[in-house]
Amino acid sequence: MRICDWFDKYRDDELDAKERDQFQKHMLECQNCAERMDILNNFVHALTSQELQMPAAMPERIARRAFQKSGSWDFLVTSWIRPAPAWYAIAVALIVFSILWAFPIISRTTAYSEYETLMMETNPENISESSAQSLSDEYMANWLRGGESTQ
Repeated sequence: MRICDWFDKYRDDELDAKERDQFQKHMLECQNCAERMDILNNFVHALTSQELQMPAAMPERIARRAFQKSGSWDFLVTSWIRPAPAWYAIAVALIVFSILWAFPIISRTTAYSEYETLMMETNPENISESSAQSLSDEYMANWLRGGESTQ
């Protein structure tokens, strides 16, 4: 651990006597640590030297605002956790899922049914004369060369 990393422990008085002496000697040599200590000491001095003037009604106003219901995120989250809205949300979700299950938008196909469809499409008995002509070797060679269909 670097001595510069001892800064917070020094400020919080968590170093033993030997480490404290080492850090004090280090601050004489390290400009960064010395500046940090000066800034922190000045900040602490500024806070402790000024007395805060607070109006007499301030504590009551703070307490009232703390318990006031508002549009904050925690209030909105807890309002949705109330029992009635939660039950409504569950009911709507169940209705939507049951409708989707009963009336699927996408037809359910199995791998076997897709296989049967492909086999029917490639069966020579099901290919008409015009579609067999379009699959000729000459047409395929022309297509592979990037030429247009001559039919």
